[in-house]
Amino acid sequence: MTDPIAAGPIAQGQAPSMQVTARLDAATYRPGSPLGLTLELAIDPGFHIYGQPIPEGFIPVSVAVAPLAGLSVGAPVFPTPTLHRLEGLEEEFYIYEGVIQVMLPLTFATAAADNTLTVTIGYQACNDAVGCLMPQQITVHLPVQATGEHVS
Repeated sequence: MTDPIAAGPIAQGQAPSMQVTARLDAATYRPGSPLGLTLELAIDPGFHIYGQPIPEGFIPVSVAVAPLAGLSVGAPVFPTPTLHRLEGLEEEFYIYEGVIQVMLPLTFATAAADNTLTVTIGYQACNDAVGCLMPQQITVHLPVQATGEHVS
């Protein structure tokens, strides 16, 4: 059975306390036409990751797409984080728990060749009982094919 949401390729990756599924909304791209990238971040139960804004010294979740010739990457669209206060600390933190989706708009200026998108998610998972784990990165690779059609 195919996922009706994901018309394009899917890639998965994981690191401590989080799994990532990346999906493109199409298997091919056309120059000048938007292409959507959806990242599903599944944070392990009992853990959270930080959103923005965040106090200095803490690491928020981040998304980066490696540069490709002719590729424009829009700003990631994150859901609204939840305000969280740790007992014993004066600061409040914006966090994500459970499963969240992050959207990125992509546009290729040219369709010179098939490409592979390299997407890296950076984060620091924390648990109120045990504290924070070391910062982590998950990198996934998504193939995307040029249609050969050019927009005039």
